[in-house]
Amino acid sequence: MKRMLTKSLVLALVLALLAVIAIGCGRNGDEDDTTPDPTVAPAEVDPPDVDLPEPYVPVVEDDWVRPENHITVDIFGRAGIGHIGLLEGWFGQIIYDRFNMTINQISDPGGENQLLWDTRMMARDLGDLVIFSPSDIDDLTELGLILDITDMVETMMPFYTAQFPAGVARTRTLGDGRIFGVATAVSTQTPGSPYTDGHHISRSPFMRQDLYFAIGAPPINTLEDLPGVLAQMRDHAPYTANGNPVYGFQMWGTWCGGDVYLANVLWFNRMYGLYQFGHTGNIDRINQTFEHIFDEDGYYKRALRMLFEANQLGLIDPDSPIQGDDVIWTKAEEGQLLFSWYSWFGMGFNSPENVENAMGMAFIPIMDQTIYAPSIHQDGRGRDLIGIGYNTEDPERLIAFLDWLASPDVFQTIHAGPEGLTWEIVDGEPMVTTFGVEAGVHIQAHIEDVIVPAEWGGGVYHLGGWSNASIILRHRGREINPNTGFTYDPRHWPSAYAVAASPLDTAWQEHFGYAGQYDFLRANNMIVSSAPHGLDFIHRPDIRDTPLGLIHTSAIAVTRPLTWRMIFAEDEAEFDALWAEMIETIMGLGWQDLVDHDMALAEEYFALVNAYHAAN
Repeated sequence: MKRMLTKSLVLALVLALLAVIAIGCGRNGDEDDTTPDPTVAPAEVDPPDVDLPEPYVPVVEDDWVRPENHITVDIFGRAGIGHIGLLEGWFGQIIYDRFNMTINQISDPGGENQLLWDTRMMARDLGDLVIFSPSDIDDLTELGLILDITDMVETMMPFYTAQFPAGVARTRTLGDGRIFGVATAVSTQTPGSPYTDGHHISRSPFMRQDLYFAIGAPPINTLEDLPGVLAQMRDHAPYTANGNPVYGFQMWGTWCGGDVYLANVLWFNRMYGLYQFGHTGNIDRINQTFEHIFDEDGYYKRALRMLFEANQLGLIDPDSPIQGDDVIWTKAEEGQLLFSWYSWFGMGFNSPENVENAMGMAFIPIMDQTIYAPSIHQDGRGRDLIGIGYNTEDPERLIAFLDWLASPDVFQTIHAGPEGLTWEIVDGEPMVTTFGVEAGVHIQAHIEDVIVPAEWGGGVYHLGGWSNASIILRHRGREINPNTGFTYDPRHWPSAYAVAASPLDTAWQEHFGYAGQYDFLRANNMIVSSAPHGLDFIHRPDIRDTPLGLIHTSAIAVTRPLTWRMIFAEDEAEFDALWAEMIETIMGLGWQDLVDHDMALAEEYFALVNAYHAAN
């Protein structure tokens, strides 16, 4: 049932704005739910089999006529965008040449996108292309902030509707038969396949491989073994080439996702088969159990204690509570961290020079882990939608733009760069060009100062791509380009293997005996993925204008500072005392009511999943 637009809704927006100001926290680190994953792994697995499912691609005559008037298109979303500001460089040039328009990407530089969303929503200005979650549809339509694009999708989006009919059908169910947004993160892969880039699981332990091997590659049997191993690595090389100290962990002070937890602590959950659910816990989707985040024997406390022990060894950067993205990325690129929660974080250190010297970040297994990888959903279930703002200047041009983004040629350009610059067809196969090798498209590493020729748009190559949250076909996985018969991702091209082979890769393969991480995890039964289902279940409902929301907001003010104090506690006695203080305080706020709410929500979710699979 849709909520009626009442004074309470407007009041909720005001209260939400004030609450976010008080919270002062940034983006959610759960990238699989909201944002593209800038995976930077080298090629590691065999090319895909030729019988993988291929999308039907309509024969569309390109009779598009470039409009005479130039427009600037604002893109904005609750979860934030990639780069902020005007999209310049090679992809921006392609858009300008075809559509006579410039993309302006709007996001809060401090990561306060919820605050910015609420502010712009009250101002009735969410931009021209609006990226929103399914749970936003009622509010956006009641306020009249997005257009009904049903007719335009049906008549003006041949690429999208032909390749992703499940995505179209899903968006209809979300809008009572009408379409208010185009589904993102859609796929042509087999439902149930692990949601990966074909090489790596995004949420998994990555470490400085060269230093790990230098200390003899001691086995890391449990999470509790990690600090001791990292300490040996740090002692072997305590400073970077620039003389700055090396730490085991570089933690975000601003990236806590608007919740009671610290994201850097929570991020171990998927490494142990769990998935964040509701506002108070994790679920095990395979065994269908719920774990309160502050359970005495839960993984959150286990990870928190491990980080406390790591700090006792001097392994946590003392600036962690106050540092943001700009600082931490710089430190990562310099090599000031030894551990990463993600396959992509820290890969800035994997420069071509370092990789050729067998130096860099790579997957190092912690053997008691069973990593949870979300499964493929062809309809983009659970992911964001892209709609069109009510006051946009040219909605037909934006629909044509979105359909163009859904075409195989543009998918290929997004994931491999412009044909003729970074890749070309040779003897029927896509091949990475010399410039493409220099730009790193075959490894998708962060390579600085590779300048694009002026005729292709100029600028630095890695800053010129389509790196924002509105991507339609996410680059994880092994999607096939039906026009070439090969993957969009050049890391799977046969021609990429000779190019991508490096001493860093070879050292890993020789030590672990597998082609790459994915093969290792499968062989050792260390990866699980839940079966797909057709539910757009809202597992984190908006509770800001409810009594539970007041409990949640009040608890945040308690849990975050005490969690930081626990990590930096003087000794174990202080750690235990702070934990006890935190639990006693939040329970006194009525925290159990919110836990009970989430547990009931989890039971409802599991019942719906089971009913869906029983019927299908």
